Amino acid sequence: MENVEAANERITKLKQRRDQLTARLQRLQQAEKARQRKLRTRRLIHMGTMMETRAKDDPDYRERVRAALNEFLTRERDRKLFELPQREDSESTIRR
Repeated sequence: MENVEAANERITKLKQRRDQLTARLQRLQQAEKARQRKLRTRRLIHMGTMMETRAKDDPDYRERVRAALNEFLTRERDRKLFELPQREDSESTIRR
């Protein structure tokens, strides 16, 4: 009987440890996702700043960027940010 009780106690402790490790793994995964989102945001900010700076000095580049945005952006609130005309096929989503 003692062996069964000891085995059950050991199983309970192992399950608790498993649950702790699972929770820790989830926290680490969430932290990594947050870190990746922050890095992506930084890249997008720098890319946008570079494009904006270049567009100020290069009218051809500015027009190419504007044309690309005109094709890419479908939500009216996003199009207004770049002073693009309203789309006739006014979709409410953005292509990604």
